[in-house]
Amino acid sequence: MKDESNAEFGLKPEATILDYLVPTDTYCINMLYPEASREATPPMVVQPLDAEAYLKRGNQHLLDINYILAIENFNASINQQAINPEAFLKRGDAYRLTNQFFHAIADYTVSIAQQEYNPLAYLGRAISHKNTNNLVQALKDFMSSSTQQPLNPEAYLGMGHINMITRDYPLAVMAFTIALNQQTYNPAAYLCLGICHQLTNNLKLALSCYTISIAQQWFNPGAYMARGIIHQMLGCYPQAIDDFSDSINQNDPNPGLYRLRGEAYIAVKSYQLAIVDFSIAITLQQQNPRGYLGRGICNHACDNFPLAIEDYTNSISQQAINPVAYRLRGETYLATKQYPLAISDFTFSIEQQPQNPVAYIGRSFAYLATKEYVNATADMSKVNAVESMGLEAHIIKYFRTIGNACLANSIADNAESSDATVLTVRSEPPLTTSSISSLVSTSTKRKAHVTGSIEATRSRRLKREPNTLEVHNRNK
Repeated sequence: MKDESNAEFGLKPEATILDYLVPTDTYCINMLYPEASREATPPMVVQPLDAEAYLKRGNQHLLDINYILAIENFNASINQQAINPEAFLKRGDAYRLTNQFFHAIADYTVSIAQQEYNPLAYLGRAISHKNTNNLVQALKDFMSSSTQQPLNPEAYLGMGHINMITRDYPLAVMAFTIALNQQTYNPAAYLCLGICHQLTNNLKLALSCYTISIAQQWFNPGAYMARGIIHQMLGCYPQAIDDFSDSINQNDPNPGLYRLRGEAYIAVKSYQLAIVDFSIAITLQQQNPRGYLGRGICNHACDNFPLAIEDYTNSISQQAINPVAYRLRGETYLATKQYPLAISDFTFSIEQQPQNPVAYIGRSFAYLATKEYVNATADMSKVNAVESMGLEAHIIKYFRTIGNACLANSIADNAESSDATVLTVRSEPPLTTSSISSLVSTSTKRKAHVTGSIEATRSRRLKREPNTLEVHNRNK
């Protein structure tokens, strides 16, 4: 039977099926006869790219951070056109960004040879030389780049870095200042300028630079840490703790930061928090004499004398020349009435640091406790002779009085053969040591990173039978 369902449209049955399977707007004769379609389509002819086209394509790959393809296209551009300063320049950039600094230097050098005015090539070569520690050549190239292109903050920033590395701080300050004049938003330049001011003891200028750097770039752990150190040097310990905390939150685990914050906690007498920070610092870095020293100070302040002695011993074992640790361990021995050990540690501290009035004072107390009045008097005279060491005048006067009283006691003891004038040790509480903060002037404190010493005892007149001499330790 003849199918006439599509007769009025003049279509064959197979076309109906195709129309059902393929939308009408995409239906074409090529689907039915692909061989005819291939014969009718002209073959595509791929035209080779010229040097300029390869250069453009390489630049696009460079912008897309696809450095391998960028280098391939720059190679093709250079192969087709040998005199090609831009291609050498851009290939040098790609090599530099992949840390192939010697290849980068070679390409920048060719680019400069082909085109004398080439500030970007000088800049790239300077950065590459800096990364290979060729600071002299790097400085020359930075200067050449800035000479050819005066508005060049990156070149001045590079010059500042090199001058800072070579400790030519005035030139570094000048370079960073020019970079900031040319580019106001430059947190890295403010950070480096602050470091230069800090290293030249311009602490307030350094503090201002760090603050601006943080304001321009919130995620700035280096600036937070540097500003925290300035706050600590200026005695602004709560602000220092805040800055160290921000830096710790933005940083990978950093033992130095935990140690610095621990030292700031000591200053505000938050000893338990300090112990936590010093313990973390020691866990992250086993070779950490200052970490052990700081934790020892905290343990002493919390009357954990055995732990304090253990920490001081670890600090000394890791750093043999350690007069502060010897002195502090001597104070802990003094607090626990281990007077011979205290005398030994104070002696080591004095041998390593002759200008050490606090160690002389501590040893004099140990000598007093062992009734060695002649030695105690000698140490007191040493303290009297070093009034310029940072002790306050009333402390000097007080210990001079003690020295005179010791001498009088010694004479009376020999004359009367009696213990009546001897420093009583029968019913006295344990002698404890004190903090350096009340003895040392503010300027001396700022020079110290971790300090601790004997706190001034209450000024009182020694009688014929003196009360027990109490020395309290509140280490900083």
